[in-house]
Amino acid sequence: MEGYLGERQSFYAFSTQAANTLKNEIEKYDLEESGYLVVCHYEYMGGRYLLVAVIPVSQHYSVDGELNISADKHLDTNKIQLAARIDLFDYQQNASGNRYISFIKGRAGRKVSDFFLDFLGCEEGLNAKEQTQTLVQAVEDYVAVNQLDSSEKQQTRKELLNYCKEQKASSQDVSMQEVGKVIGHTTTDASGNEQDFYQFCQQQSYPIEESFPHDQTVVNKITKYSGYGNGISLSFERSHFGQDVVYNPHNDSLTIYKVPPNLKEQLQALLTANDTDEPIENS
Repeated sequence: MEGYLGERQSFYAFSTQAANTLKNEIEKYDLEESGYLVVCHYEYMGGRYLLVAVIPVSQHYSVDGELNISADKHLDTNKIQLAARIDLFDYQQNASGNRYISFIKGRAGRKVSDFFLDFLGCEEGLNAKEQTQTLVQAVEDYVAVNQLDSSEKQQTRKELLNYCKEQKASSQDVSMQEVGKVIGHTTTDASGNEQDFYQFCQQQSYPIEESFPHDQTVVNKITKYSGYGNGISLSFERSHFGQDVVYNPHNDSLTIYKVPPNLKEQLQALLTANDTDEPIENS
């Protein structure tokens, strides 16, 4: 890429070299990846980018006017698992940074992600999930220090949740300073001075960036508990825990009070159906 950006080789030569590098990495990891490699240098909104992606191919079927079925193949962009975009301006002006490459992680296992990272010649500089987990933990520590009651704690969590949803919807990073403004409570430090959430995080030295792309699934868990297994799916707001939802660790049971009306109707109908079932006589 340096050779291409320095105009020491053509785009065609660069993309061909990239394709050969990708082929070698696939063979090294003994993978069966298939698809078309796309290398694209483009400009958008005043920025210059290099896109590298592997677009998988899927088969589809069609029926003509005489009801003959035929098969064909198409580029399946909905199933792209391997793609990366390099911000060339950021790369050239801040080569020591950790934000100029954004990529999609493969869902077929860590091995796929590793092979694509090796192909790009890059390291993961910012883990969105870990950053988000640190943010959530900082909020929990903050509401604990403030000694807020349960309703105030839940409101603070919802403020974070709503802010993160808005950022995700607009494709914007989470800003720690903005979070400090969103969360309305303040606490007092050891010197007796009031501090907001942002100042609290700075004082506690949490390993978190000033801004970062967040993992919304991690933030969602701050106000809700959910789980699925053995045919049972359950989700409830955190504020209900210990009141309307009580867990007994001794016998591993969960008691739910104030059953949701729509679920209650189904349960009552099930009870009625069971009561009217006639016993089966042995012959």
